[in-house]
Amino acid sequence: NMKFVIWGLLISMVWIEMSFALPSSSRLYQNEYGYRPSCQACHLLGGGSRLNNYGNDFLKAGRTLQAFVKIAQVDSDGDGVINAVEAEKKSNPGAKKSTPSNPQDWLKGVQGVFIPKEDLQKLYPEITEYKGLEGRLSDEQMKKASSFGVTLVDDDRVPTFYFPIKNKKRIGIAQIMTVEGPKGTLGIGIAVALSGSIQNVIPLNSKNYPNVSSLAIFQSLRQQSIREKEILPSIIAKSEVEKEILEGVRRAVVAMRVVFSRK
Repeated sequence: NMKFVIWGLLISMVWIEMSFALPSSSRLYQNEYGYRPSCQACHLLGGGSRLNNYGNDFLKAGRTLQAFVKIAQVDSDGDGVINAVEAEKKSNPGAKKSTPSNPQDWLKGVQGVFIPKEDLQKLYPEITEYKGLEGRLSDEQMKKASSFGVTLVDDDRVPTFYFPIKNKKRIGIAQIMTVEGPKGTLGIGIAVALSGSIQNVIPLNSKNYPNVSSLAIFQSLRQQSIREKEILPSIIAKSEVEKEILEGVRRAVVAMRVVFSRK
């Protein structure tokens, strides 16, 4: 039987346990340049605000690790220094006033793992405490993931796992994924028991899909084992959006397998 190693994490991953937000794009930036940026790298006024020129260039280049290479020689903010040099010198490639000689304080207060408590409580209605762990999958782990017949994307290389806490103990593992459906992006939450079965799968931020919660695939995924060699082989997706949901769940499950499984 597969067991999840919660307390003794694999040493091939680099973990940080803190308390604030890092969207996947910021995690990719960290993977490329070795440090956490603030949201001001891509947003004019921080996370959630309009994208600046660097954020737009990164988005247009594909929002992947390769996108950093594509825009490395561009001077997105027009300060006379190309993006790659700014990032390497820890000045903000998205702000004209931040340069290698005067980076300013754009990195002030950057730390930790954001806990999306509102979303997690939809997965675990009775739980009020959560912990978060961030990591980076090694090339070996990415190769192992492909052996399950599931292709991980760049965002999956820098996963964030959440742990519901009850009586000071971790009782499960959760991930929040974003998938691309026919009407745009859809968030999904996946909760897995320590025994290796799916406890819950729910839609999140589903304004593009007002009736998505009624899809049969959510009920079909619950209580499914993730311990088999083939990931969720019995689940059949009946529509394009169900196919994307299923693929998102498979990606989450595979990330959990390569990180926490003994086998």
